[in-house]
Amino acid sequence: MASSPEIEVFSTKREAAYALASLVSYCSEASIAGRGRFTIALAGGSTPATLYRALALPLFARDIDWSRWHVFWGDERCVPPDHPDSNYGMARRALLDRVPIPPSQVHRMHGEAPPDQAAAHYERTLHDVLGPGGRLDLVLLGMGDDGHTASLFPNTVALDERDRLVVANWVPHLNDYRLTLTLPAINAARTVAVFVTGASKAKAVRRALAPVARDETPPIAFVAPVDGPTCWFLTESAYSSFWQGVASSASRRVVPAKAGTQRGWAVEGPTTAHAERPHHSVRPEPVEGSHERSGPHPTGQA
Repeated sequence: MASSPEIEVFSTKREAAYALASLVSYCSEASIAGRGRFTIALAGGSTPATLYRALALPLFARDIDWSRWHVFWGDERCVPPDHPDSNYGMARRALLDRVPIPPSQVHRMHGEAPPDQAAAHYERTLHDVLGPGGRLDLVLLGMGDDGHTASLFPNTVALDERDRLVVANWVPHLNDYRLTLTLPAINAARTVAVFVTGASKAKAVRRALAPVARDETPPIAFVAPVDGPTCWFLTESAYSSFWQGVASSASRRVVPAKAGTQRGWAVEGPTTAHAERPHHSVRPEPVEGSHERSGPHPTGQA
């Protein structure tokens, strides 16, 4: 059964990015200790670049065993890897070119290939790397003003996918395909982290986290890992203006500027001596003796 989201609210995007970088660092350490490697799906768009640049700083990079990372993507535009709009290209410039992840362990989506072929190839890659019933350790997500996440846009067919892990999703208002992980793939993850900033996202945040009519529910509201936490990292601008009097089952906590750490995630800047480790409530479950799901269920539910 999916748990209620955990929400942290920060004064600035930089503070939220540093807190999320601490969570990524800890998930990496715990996954490597328990399973010998760390599998992560990166988010695209502009907001995550702040996180990726933070991870490449010595504050975090020196404590991460990059040789054990396997990097995937949550979605990709149908463009070559050197195109300015490529999610892979953004992550490469902000993070991958700055840290020693073996190139063979960087698994990009082939946006330059025919969309259906690229989606099928990426699904095979997931199965090959993760193994039968495999799960990603951490999925990073952003959110658009319309509540889309990865490339799961409102009123698109990918939202109804129950069998595939990766699809080519036609997005009418963009007049283009996008490659994207599906809800079954995302909801099978051990941990999901959502990073949202900016006042333009506040309405979608409210619709995602508070009860609304089903036809008004944004795609990101369907992100609900069946056996792991969903952790939201928000700036005040993305959070506060739409929460007056709103009831929600989510656990919310506001982190003041310069508050040091909250729930064990570092929110200090590059001068911080070290990054705190996340609180136990967001730890990925250990492999040994765990009741780990055998893999993504077609409905994304147990």
